[in-house]
Amino acid sequence: MKKRLIFLGVIGLLALLGWTFLGSGLFRVREIIVEGGERVPPERVKELIGIRVGGNIFTAEVGRARRALLGLLWVREARVRRALPSRIIVQLEERKPALLIALGEERYWVDRDGYLLERAGPEAAGPLLSGVKVLKTPQGWQRLDERSLEALQALLGMGEQFLAGFTSFQLEPRSPELVLQARAGFRVFLDLEGLGERLQLLQRLLTALKGSNYSYIDLRFGDVVLRPR
Repeated sequence: MKKRLIFLGVIGLLALLGWTFLGSGLFRVREIIVEGGERVPPERVKELIGIRVGGNIFTAEVGRARRALLGLLWVREARVRRALPSRIIVQLEERKPALLIALGEERYWVDRDGYLLERAGPEAAGPLLSGVKVLKTPQGWQRLDERSLEALQALLGMGEQFLAGFTSFQLEPRSPELVLQARAGFRVFLDLEGLGERLQLLQRLLTALKGSNYSYIDLRFGDVVLRPR
């Protein structure tokens, strides 16, 4: 009899807890806060995540909500979490245009992961990466192929000040080379193998030269070759 009373007491306690967490108005979603979004409007975020104000916060499917947000091209990363007792907080990391690329006659902005984000208007300024190839992702987006992506990331790793010294970067279609056109008028020839290290060498070389009295710099074959004007 005593064990039965204890059992009934436990059942009653569990029922009370269940009502408190699932039926009580204390844990109803009262507010959905969206942080970090500029390209994706908060209204669009709230529509996609499938969590509604008034629903129980514990039954909100935050994992499904995150996956839905990652289905947007502009969303690089997303976090959806419960803030008890009644708030859902959505934090977005959006993709940002990092460099201009040329595809035929068109120019596009790509992010540092190589995703084509949007067509660039005539007012877009900055160095241009050409000779790239793109592939279609399972989501239907366009992304640079591996060779183009490696070149892009090596260039971005040099920083804005370095990139600003050049007008264009040309991936050669029939050879593993990258040709840089400097604003000062000279060209630079680089091998794609070990491109990051070669770019670092170029940066040190340009700092030491402190001038532009040459027509090209060739770093493809191990030695530094300078051709004066």
